[in-house]
Amino acid sequence: MRITMNLYYTGKDGNARKFAEEMERSGTADQIRRESGNENKGFGKDRLKEKGL
Repeated sequence: MRITMNLYYTGKDGNARKFAEEMERSGTADQIRRESGNENKGFGKDRLKEKGL
């Protein structure tokens, strides 16, 4: 069985974006993507760049 989870961050004064950027910059997001059972469907850093973030 496959489960898809979308995460949406909200915050004031740009804090949601800062959080997402720190998750990418620190490598935490990549570590999560590499864990067994996780699939990367082209989201993350590439998706942020595509959206100009």
